[in-house]
Amino acid sequence: MAENVKAIASHLRDEDARPSTSATPTVAPAVPSTAPSSPATRPRRAASAAAVSSPPVTRARRATSAAACRGSVAAAAIPTPARPCRTSTGISGAKRRATELQNEWHDISVEDVEPHQFPFCPQRTPGVQLDVLKEYSPLELFQLFFSKEAITVLCHNTNNNGQRKKLQGTQKQWIDVDSKDMLHYLSIVIYQGLIRPHSIRDLWRTDRLHNLPCPVSVMPGYRYEAINACLHMSDPAADILNDQLRGQAGYDGLFRVKPLQDQILTACRAFYHPHQNLAIDERMVATKVAVYEG
Repeated sequence: MAENVKAIASHLRDEDARPSTSATPTVAPAVPSTAPSSPATRPRRAASAAAVSSPPVTRARRATSAAACRGSVAAAAIPTPARPCRTSTGISGAKRRATELQNEWHDISVEDVEPHQFPFCPQRTPGVQLDVLKEYSPLELFQLFFSKEAITVLCHNTNNNGQRKKLQGTQKQWIDVDSKDMLHYLSIVIYQGLIRPHSIRDLWRTDRLHNLPCPVSVMPGYRYEAINACLHMSDPAADILNDQLRGQAGYDGLFRVKPLQDQILTACRAFYHPHQNLAIDERMVATKVAVYEG
């Protein structure tokens, strides 16, 4: 580009230095006409006379044109930096296009990309945390989640609730339960999940169609109904204080099952370690308890 500019400049200098070979136009002397000229032809004669008498292009004009040509060539030789394409949010066009490609649907011809896997570093070996060389009975496995302390707390709060209902007149008679009675009651509850009777009292019927020897040999029907009516997992006196906070931040909708819930959660963490891949299912037991988060 610089060589082209020098060539154009030298050509203009040579042209300025070259003498003009064109003959200077001579103006013939005006011969007076004998015929009077009309007013319409006078402006034409004046315009032609001015065109003949106009001077040729001067060197100053040539120099000005040469400088303008050099400036235009020099301006074309300097590249103008391109401005980056920015959108209204400050994201370049390439990034925006890449984001659109990620969000759009792909057909079966596009290969799947495996997502990044998070490291799985368990503190214990995943699975059941029990002695594999020992044989456990069903009662021993049940007592891992319902410990003796949990059964004792359940009996204590059930007896307090039974005495409270007896004083209120809602329960005719009440005999305190012990750990053995509570285990018998829980065994019948589990047995109901296997048999699924139409009515609870069908378990103690003696006819040929409903003759079930298990419930009758474990506990009388009236005793089962009494424990079922007064069963309570939390302290009844503490329930009154918690009910007064209903609608406030300190209210706990699961307060009545807290003792047993804490025991089962502790046992689940102690006797089992989950694997890397988990499947979370819905709640399978119907309940009307509304959980309030403060």
